[in-house]
This record gives sequence, C-alpha cells and structure tokens, in this order.
Amino acid sequence: MPSRGGKHLYACPPKSRGQGSCGSLSVNSDPVDEIVSERVVKWLEDKRNVTNLLKLYSHGPEAEAMTQRVAELNDSLVDLAHALKPPPGQPKLPLQLYWQMVAEVEAEREELQRRLAVTREASLLVETLSFEDMASEWAQRPNEWRRAILKLCTKRIVVEPVGKLAGVTPKGFRFDPERVRIEFVV
Repeated sequence: MPSRGGKHLYACPPKSRGQGSCGSLSVNSDPVDEIVSERVVKWLEDKRNVTNLLKLYSHGPEAEAMTQRVAELNDSLVDLAHALKPPPGQPKLPLQLYWQMVAEVEAEREELQRRLAVTREASLLVETLSFEDMASEWAQRPNEWRRAILKLCTKRIVVEPVGKLAGVTPKGFRFDPERVRIEFVV
C-alpha cells in the first residue's frame, strides 16, 4: 500500500496488470477501510451468509448435512428468542426452559461446527459464527485476521473513480461512500 505524506493509499495497478487497471487513480485508505469494515461486519452478522460460505470450505460426505443442520439450529435460536416475546394471547416460554433449550442448541451447533472446521478457512468461518458482537471482534482482531476473512468472503472490492458530480468541500473532495462496491462470494 503506497503512502503519501504519511497517509496510506489504495492505488489502481498499472494497465499492464490487467483489465480495468489504469495506474493513475488512488484514494486515501481510511474512509475505504471504514466502509469496508462496516459492510463486511454487517454481512458476517447474518449467520446464514457465513453458513453458506462455510459450505464452500467444508469437505467430506457429511459436510452438506452438517451445514444444513447448523443453519436449522441458528433458526431455532431465533425461534426461541421469539418464544420469550409471544404475540398477545400466546403463553410465554418460561425463562429457565428457554436457557436450557438455548444451551442444548448451542452445544449441538458448536459440536457440528467443530467437525466442519477441517480446513484453515473453515476454522476461521466457524470462529466467526461463535461471535456475539461481530463489530467488537472485528475491531479487536489484527489486520492479518481481517484480511484472511476478507479473502474468504469477498470476490472483489472496488473503489469507483470520482464522478463529475462529486461534492467539493473547502478542503477538497468529500469522499462518497457509494464509490465503494463489495462483491461477496455468496
């Protein structure tokens, strides 16, 4: 990552490196990193996304059935949470029974996830499924971990060039977050 005046930049590679490359565009990395982190965290918070991605990195004859069961267990946890706040006229699930059922579901889910984590990639994805606060975990993890997750869940991250209608502030161009496009793998 090149830098100018102590700031890190993302730069478009030279034309010789591939289609769509120009070699002349660059952007300050801070707003891009912030936007990418926000969008990736939101994507990872949806356990269905991670479970679908896990299917790509899990191998073996039982992997499909296990990932399907993990998805069912994730849905069960959502259903249990709804049972604590039923619609009017419906009985509420007793709290002690709720916690007992949650513990059973989580134990089965953790066992299946452990069995699915046969590759480094799958292990990283299984780890993210256990996080209760993805944003906090993302912020605390080292850059190497975040890069590994980005490589697993994204096909491409593109920062579009500044358009003619870009907002100009007294200090120069205002960064438009809509310029950042992320293509997720699944």
